[in-house]
Amino acid sequence: MYCTPKIHKEVTPVRSIVDYTGSIGYNTSRALADILAALMGKTDNHVKNSQEFATEMPSVLIDEGECFVSHMWFRCLQIRRLVKL
Repeated sequence: MYCTPKIHKEVTPVRSIVDYTGSIGYNTSRALADILAALMGKTDNHVKNSQEFATEMPSVLIDEGECFVSHMWFRCLQIRRLVKL
C-alpha cells in the first residue's frame, strides 16, 4: 500500500492506493474490465468526462425520489446536493 497526495486540496490529504495485482480476484476483475470496456460509450447515458457532464446537466430534469448514479456510490449524494443549489 502507498499513498498519493491530493494536491488540489487545501490541506493536502492523501489517497491510499492498494496494489491489487496478483491477488485472488485480479484475473476476474481484469476479465470483467475488458468486457465492460467494449461497452463504454455505446449507450445514450454515457458521459465522456466531467466537462460534458456539466454541459448536459442543466437540461436534465430529476423527479422526486430519483438520483444520478455513478460507479462510485457516494457521488449520488453529492450530485443531489449540487442539483438543489
